[in-house]
Amino acid sequence: MRVESATLAELFGESYQKYAQAVPLFVPRLAADEQANKIATFDPALYRRYREHRAAIGLVLAWILLALRAYYFR
Repeated sequence: MRVESATLAELFGESYQKYAQAVPLFVPRLAADEQANKIATFDPALYRRYREHRAAIGLVLAWILLALRAYYFR
């Protein structure tokens, strides 16, 4: 992690330094960041635009297949 951090600092300079100061390396902060909460809101239009529903459908189908396999191949 530290080697990667040093490499990113070389590549992106000051912008990465600002990011590294705002985001902890290993343990996330427990206190909510007010600015992050404003940015990280769910947008249904983006969900549809990037076809995220396909991933959700695939996940549900995988769960169903695993459940069927567990039921029939005990």
